[in-house]
Amino acid sequence: MNAPAYIDDAPEGLAPTVFQQASLALRGHYNVLDAGGRGGGKSHAFCLSVLAYCNELSSEARPLVTREQHGALVELQSKLFELSLMVTNGRASRNKSDMTITWPTGAQIQFTNITDEQSYARHQGRSYTGLFGDEVGNYPPSAFTPLQHLRSNLRVRPGHQA
Repeated sequence: MNAPAYIDDAPEGLAPTVFQQASLALRGHYNVLDAGGRGGGKSHAFCLSVLAYCNELSSEARPLVTREQHGALVELQSKLFELSLMVTNGRASRNKSDMTITWPTGAQIQFTNITDEQSYARHQGRSYTGLFGDEVGNYPPSAFTPLQHLRSNLRVRPGHQA
């Protein structure tokens, strides 16, 4: 299991640490929980994982990125947009009002904050190909259950089996 190919010659800002390489190597094979104290590079590894996912699935990629607090979600979206610009040679676009980042391949990263059942209700009937929860350890119990309900929105990629 190796890190995504485009990271091998990554420009500054995309080059993963040894820890992040290990985390990325597990991506796609396991559900990964990067836990620990501040400053270890977990959020950056998280972002690199979302980028690798979009790179791999190309036009089929429809990941949903969640965070509990809206302000922190906007900050995460900004970071992922900056990194997306690096990966796509400046050709990614962002719609702040729709909370999406779209790559020229057609991959679309969607963002939402999950705080309670009402915030989950916005996703009824919507489909996603991946679910990426950041700072999940900080979610209160009232938010964790709706986050788990989002798993029912996951769909298998066309041509693949569950």
